[in-house]
Amino acid sequence: MESASILQAIAEVAIGLAGFGGIAAGLGYRARGAWSGQDRTRLIQMVVCSLAVVFACFLPYAVHHLGGQQPWSLSSAVLVLAPAWFLSFQWRRVFAQTRPGSVTVQSGFSRPLAIFLFLVNLGALLLFLTLAFRFARPSLSFGLYLAAVLLLLVASAAVFVRLLSTSFGPDEPAA
Repeated sequence: MESASILQAIAEVAIGLAGFGGIAAGLGYRARGAWSGQDRTRLIQMVVCSLAVVFACFLPYAVHHLGGQQPWSLSSAVLVLAPAWFLSFQWRRVFAQTRPGSVTVQSGFSRPLAIFLFLVNLGALLLFLTLAFRFARPSLSFGLYLAAVLLLLVASAAVFVRLLSTSFGPDEPAA
């Protein structure tokens, strides 16, 4: 299978995000002496998203070497759970319904960032579903899979930046 080097490079970036983000956040929060619920939500989302990207980068090759004929669609069928979990996690932890018909952001993410993360994860979910149900031509399979994995990486990077922006200073309420 070609494209191994592309996915390997993406996996390395995801591992770097998770590792550096965890170390930097830990050092920054340790200096302040406390972890808030918002801090934990950001760190969990960043690490889980980064690890999902790493898993997504290596799963097609495991499927291929186990004899799977359609590694991109079989991998997508498994990976559709990642953005679905992120969307449900985000909905429960990031958004709060203050009264019927009114939703606010509660986790320290700004409203634009929360909406951006929601749309990125929704895009990844739709791409993985497209591949899982084989709605795309086989010639487009790798490109769509790569786009979905990159969307997950973008989500992880956005949370990484937000985590770092709050880890070394006071946690300002999101605007």
